[in-house]
Amino acid sequence: MKTLPRLLICTAALAALAGCAELQRSNIYADPVSSDGVTAEAQSRLSGDPMTARATLIVRVDNGTAVLSGMVRDEATRQRAISILNGTPGVFAVDDRTIRQ
Repeated sequence: MKTLPRLLICTAALAALAGCAELQRSNIYADPVSSDGVTAEAQSRLSGDPMTARATLIVRVDNGTAVLSGMVRDEATRQRAISILNGTPGVFAVDDRTIRQ
């Protein structure tokens, strides 16, 4: 009778340890749910866009809010950056702190 509870406890402990090991191996770039993952994805999208890649932009995402800072040449570039961030999964709001050159 005592074997079954011990077996269940051991099985639960092994499952918990396996889950912890999986979290340690996770890649923030492959997991855009974390703030770091969303930040990496947003920065990648800005850098990959021909219009916003020429601007000096930095983005930081915290709890779904993207804080956009840096310098833009014109209003079109600013609007394009905001549009890209709004289209990034995990971003729910954009705080625009850009400065025009």
